[in-house]
Amino acid sequence: MMIEVDWISASIALYAAIVATGALALEIRRWFEAGPKLNLSLMLTAQSTADYDLPEDERRKFILVTVVNNGNASTTVTHIILHKYHNLFSRFRVRPIENWVVVNNAICPLPYTLEPAKIFHGQINHDIELIEQIRSGCLYVGVQVTHKKYPILVHVRAGDFHE
Repeated sequence: MMIEVDWISASIALYAAIVATGALALEIRRWFEAGPKLNLSLMLTAQSTADYDLPEDERRKFILVTVVNNGNASTTVTHIILHKYHNLFSRFRVRPIENWVVVNNAICPLPYTLEPAKIFHGQINHDIELIEQIRSGCLYVGVQVTHKKYPILVHVRAGDFHE
């Protein structure tokens, strides 16, 4: 028994299957790329230009937190937070031993709606306890945003900190 194959119909069906698979792959890629994409960076020993007329020992230093929204949707920054993790395992489990929330942010008031292609700046003033936590190497600085359950954190490396 001979089966006749219509090569034209078979090639059209194969072409349609390839195009449909490509369209599905593009749609999945778009789904992953949609939404806010935040980039968090820190400047550990920032100073304000308003303090330059003060003597060196009276100038206030602070950590400058910068969040850039590179995505295509807006989000809201609700808190600037600090976490201290004892080890890497507790970091993966998101079980900090100590937590801090920055209450007084002088640069941008919180909550702050972060639109696409916009920048948020936050400030964490230096004090004795914060400097000790930075030197311990266990400190993480981050922001809590509305589109994620867990905060976006950056590890503060003790080697990057210079007074």
